[in-house]
Amino acid sequence: YYGWQRIGGNEASGGVIELLGAFAPISNIDDILLALRDAGFGVAAVEFAALSLIRQLNALKLINKALPHLIIHVAASGFDFMVVKNGNLYFDYFYPWSLIQADERSIPLDKLKEVVSSEMSKVFNFYVSNWGGQIKNLLVITPTLEEEFKSMATEKFPDSKTEILSPERVMVVGGAAIRGRTPRGEDFDISLTSESAAKIFEQEQDLHFIAIWRNILFAVAGFVLLVF
Repeated sequence: YYGWQRIGGNEASGGVIELLGAFAPISNIDDILLALRDAGFGVAAVEFAALSLIRQLNALKLINKALPHLIIHVAASGFDFMVVKNGNLYFDYFYPWSLIQADERSIPLDKLKEVVSSEMSKVFNFYVSNWGGQIKNLLVITPTLEEEFKSMATEKFPDSKTEILSPERVMVVGGAAIRGRTPRGEDFDISLTSESAAKIFEQEQDLHFIAIWRNILFAVAGFVLLVF
């Protein structure tokens, strides 16, 4: 499945339109959708975690839309590096713990700092080569090692402004909930399904409407039968 959404640009006078695209294997998404529907849930949209996270950061006004940001999300499966520009997600890069740990049973702090610094440098260079300028605002969402991340960023990138955020304050599920409250007809964000979020919701509403009238007809027919 694939999806896209507009994130910037000006189409007037032959200008450039900027689009964000996402792709996911059909089998992976279908397994999740089937499990949710079997459990009685209606699925309005499917999106990747970074998009949900940026949506909540914007809602909490933790992103200055006038400046580019690098967001590092420390999760159970690894690091998620996100470049945000104009309040929109422009780039998402995931680095799993397994690549750092290799065959070792634990991850030394020095090795962790080395890998994170190296990957940050790659992301910074990628931003410079594609959009020019520098990223000086860094947000780190981590449940542990807060001071270590802050000192590492200060030592390696002294010009950057680093802010540490707790995962209890900024959560992927929070951004998904914000999208869930958005009217489906106004939801134009990426949805990794075979149909758009608005179309899926419309179909579910139709089925719900039919189910209600079916129950009403059965009730009326039963009442008439009882009277006779």
